[in-house]
Amino acid sequence: MGKTKPRRCGRARDRSGVFMNDGAAGGGVSSPDSSNIDLESALSDLLTRARLSSYLEVTPSLSGALELYERNMRAAASILEPTGLVEIVTRNALDRQLT
Repeated sequence: MGKTKPRRCGRARDRSGVFMNDGAAGGGVSSPDSSNIDLESALSDLLTRARLSSYLEVTPSLSGALELYERNMRAAASILEPTGLVEIVTRNALDRQLT
């Protein structure tokens, strides 16, 4: 059995239609239509206005707040991989020094 290359995760795909990849860097919220507005309202209820409040302070629109929330999630996710590597390297270095 041959080795397979590790698969790198690409952008998350969301079939809801709210977070759509429009080809621009960072994706973004699709153009509002009635079904999208209903979905945005539902997401707002699920995420809670309290969680979205800091985003709503920056942009008055719910769609803008959801776009900022999505960008924040992507930024946070992008830092997890290097943080994990630093943790492993640090633990291994400590282990070598302490044993």
